[in-house]
Amino acid sequence: MQQNKKLTQAEELEKMRNFTDELVKDPIRLKEFLRKIQGPPRRELKDKEYDQIWLLLQMLEPTRESNNQRTWTSEYVLNGKQYHVTYGLEENPIIEEVDND
Repeated sequence: MQQNKKLTQAEELEKMRNFTDELVKDPIRLKEFLRKIQGPPRRELKDKEYDQIWLLLQMLEPTRESNNQRTWTSEYVLNGKQYHVTYGLEENPIIEEVDND
């Protein structure tokens, strides 16, 4: 059985460089990796669509809320779609539709 050896900082950096070099060579793996660390794609709502969804979301209770001291985000599910409403970055909240497919 192989024991876990503590890597030196130089060995860790070399391991990370090798990993990133391999990702750059394979666009499919790179896209999968970026999706894992960034989460699902989001689309910011604008204009009439923003107004309509904002009106509906105000009638719902959020499914989850988070606060990082500077901004806070409420998550909603409406007609099977997930929306994130972020307060504190602009005068009006930012509404993003999250693509979970």
